Amino acid sequence: MLSPGTPSSPTPREDFNETLRNEKKMGNTIASDKRKSSGRVVQFNDGSTLRLLNTGHMVHDRSDGSKQQRNPDGKGITIEANGTKIQHNPNGNVVVQQMDGTTITHVATGEKIYVYPDGTTKQIDVDGTGIILNKTGDRTDFRFGGDAAFDADRLARDRSEERRVGKECRSRW
Repeated sequence: MLSPGTPSSPTPREDFNETLRNEKKMGNTIASDKRKSSGRVVQFNDGSTLRLLNTGHMVHDRSDGSKQQRNPDGKGITIEANGTKIQHNPNGNVVVQQMDGTTITHVATGEKIYVYPDGTTKQIDVDGTGIILNKTGDRTDFRFGGDAAFDADRLARDRSEERRVGKECRSRW
């Protein structure tokens, strides 16, 4: 349910029509426009495909490898060419799932919640304060900028892991 004052999301049909108009404005011409038993499928000359399915889903497979989907429940999902998944929820929250397994939730009220693959979690409030929970559940509160050491340590561990995996792969050759 949408909170008071939250604008309603466009329907998949509205997204389909808007995307179709935008593609035409950008000079992308239609190669084919077919109605199938599964719904309407529009293929463009650049290789992208726009579909409006009978299930109520709108899917846009772009020529750059990215994909945009609008679900009947109002969720909008974008999968970028690099595999990063971005989900826009009707309540205003945005969830980003990165290829390394990190999930970042941008809460509509301004907070950010990071969940890392190793089990650590970081929450940052609008004023820059927040908490860090390590793998064992130990809590560390911080003020604005107080998470810099945590981020630097994570970056160093990630780079160390990348170097280890790189050496391991090279040794197999």
